[in-house]
Amino acid sequence: MVLTPLPDSRTEPDGSAVIRVLSYNVRSMHDDTEALARVIRACAPDLVLVQEAPRFFRWRKAAARLAKSSGLVVLSGGATAAGPLLLCSLRASVERTEDVLLPLTP
Repeated sequence: MVLTPLPDSRTEPDGSAVIRVLSYNVRSMHDDTEALARVIRACAPDLVLVQEAPRFFRWRKAAARLAKSSGLVVLSGGATAAGPLLLCSLRASVERTEDVLLPLTP
């Protein structure tokens, strides 16, 4: 199997941005967090959408540790968003974030 390399992040001549986005379900980080950080670093994303991020005991510390070991920063989410977490590289310029909790029932 031959894997083609992913395109690098860049700004197009018309000013539009091409970014790398990684979506990852980390299962509350019950698995090897160093391996998780290696995978994230290898993908070199600008934005990481983390599902099932830690939400309970010391969740901020776990999120910060994952961000640091991945070379990213915590953008938003975690327990305040009931699980989803956004990590971002410093290459991206973020204008605003907001956590919106949806109702449990339709």
